[in-house]
Amino acid sequence: TLWALGSKYAFTTKLDLAPGAKIVGNEIIGNVYLRPSGDPTLRSADLDLIASGLQSRGITKIQGDIISDLDGENPLSPEAKDYMAAHTSAEVSVHDSIVGDNGVIASADSSAADDEENEDVSEAGALSTFPNFSLDRNIVTITVIGGHSKGSLLGIRVSPPIASIIVVNHGKSSAPASYRVRKVGRGRHRKTIRRLLRGTMTLRVTSSGEPMDARQTIVISGQFPARAQRTYGFAIKNVPMAMAAAMKLRLQQNGIVVTGQPRVERVHIDTNSKTIAEKRTSLIDLLAYMNKHSDNYLAESMFRKLSAMQQIAATDPDERARKLMHSWLRVCNVDGTACTFIDGSGLSRGDQVTANTVVNLLASIKSRGMFELFTHTLSVAGYDGTLRNRMKGTAAQFNAHGKTGTLNGVTALAGYVTTGDGQLAAYFITMQR
Repeated sequence: TLWALGSKYAFTTKLDLAPGAKIVGNEIIGNVYLRPSGDPTLRSADLDLIASGLQSRGITKIQGDIISDLDGENPLSPEAKDYMAAHTSAEVSVHDSIVGDNGVIASADSSAADDEENEDVSEAGALSTFPNFSLDRNIVTITVIGGHSKGSLLGIRVSPPIASIIVVNHGKSSAPASYRVRKVGRGRHRKTIRRLLRGTMTLRVTSSGEPMDARQTIVISGQFPARAQRTYGFAIKNVPMAMAAAMKLRLQQNGIVVTGQPRVERVHIDTNSKTIAEKRTSLIDLLAYMNKHSDNYLAESMFRKLSAMQQIAATDPDERARKLMHSWLRVCNVDGTACTFIDGSGLSRGDQVTANTVVNLLASIKSRGMFELFTHTLSVAGYDGTLRNRMKGTAAQFNAHGKTGTLNGVTALAGYVTTGDGQLAAYFITMQR
C-alpha cells in the first residue's frame, strides 16, 4: 500500500461545492458533494471536524442537498504507475474473493484463535460495496432495552443515529428474568453459564435492504425480559447514503442549517471543484494502527483500496489488488510464485506464503530505504501493540519489531531484531500444533 499510494498519501473526506453552487455571505447556495477516499478509521464524530471547517468560514446555512459522490479518484503513486505501465502483460493468479460486499469482517473467523489465547483481536467491521465509503466501520449498533414491567414497549437505542436506517419496533417486554448461574471448567477455561428460569425470550432482530436502497429497515419483534439489555450489530447496506445522512445530521447538530436532503449520485469529478472543508488521515498513521493492533478490518480495507485502482487492467476488482501485490514483490526481486493471496487480513486458510518469501521481502524493504517507515508500523516487543505483553525482561524487549499472526492451531511472528553482536536480522517464525 505504501508503494502503490505513496508514503505521503492521506485519506481525505472532503466537502466540495457542486457546479453552480456558491458562497453568499454566510450561506452556501446550491448543493455540496461529500467525497471520501476510503478512510476506514472515519467515525461519525469525525464529521464534526468538517462542520467546524464550515463554521470557521462563517457558514451557517446550506441551501441545497448533501450528495455522496460515488465517482472518487484513486491515484497510483508515480513509481507504481510507471512500473505498472511498463509491465502490463505480467500474469498473476486470480482467485475468487472470500469477502463479498457488506460481508462482516469480525475480529476472527471460524479459523481464528480463541480470544483468550489471541492478542490479534480487532473490532468488527463490514466492507462497503463502494471502497471509498466507510463510516463507523460500516456497522450500526442496535441496543434493545427491556421496559420497566411485563407488557411494556422495548426501548431501542441506535448508534450511530442514521436517517437512512429505519427501526420498526414490535417488541414487548416479558416478566423480569431470573437465572441459575453455575461455573464449569478449570483455570483460564473456567466459564460462567446462565440458564434462564423466568422471563420469556423470543426476541428477533432482523435487517433488510440492498446496497443501493435509500432505506434499510431493522425490525424488532418478540418478547424480551423487562429491565434486560442486549446489543446487536448490523452491516450498513448503503454506506454512501448513510454517510450523506450522517453528514447532514452532524452539520445541523453544529448549528448549520441544511434545507436539502441527503442523496447519492455518480458525478464526474471536476478538477476545479472547490473544497470547503475536509478531514485527513495519514496513510502511515493508519498502517501503524493496523499492524500494531493487528486490525483485520483495516487490512481488508487496504486490500479493497488497492482493488479500486482503475489504472490497473483487470475485470475483477480483487484481481487489481493481487496484481499490485505481486508487482510489489517483483519490484523487490522477491519470488512470489509460491504465494497465494486471497484476502487482505490473512484470515483465509487459502492464503499461503513461504518463510523465504517473507524474510527476503523484509530484507528488500531495508535495502530499498523503507525500513524506518515500515518498522514504524510494527509492534515493539514488551512495549506496544500485540507484542506489548511478550518477551518482557529479555534481550528482545524494546529491540524486536514484529507483526503477529494467529489462526486456530497456528501462530506466526515476523519482523526485525538486532542481534547481540549488533547485526540487524530479519526473522520469520511459524508454529502449528
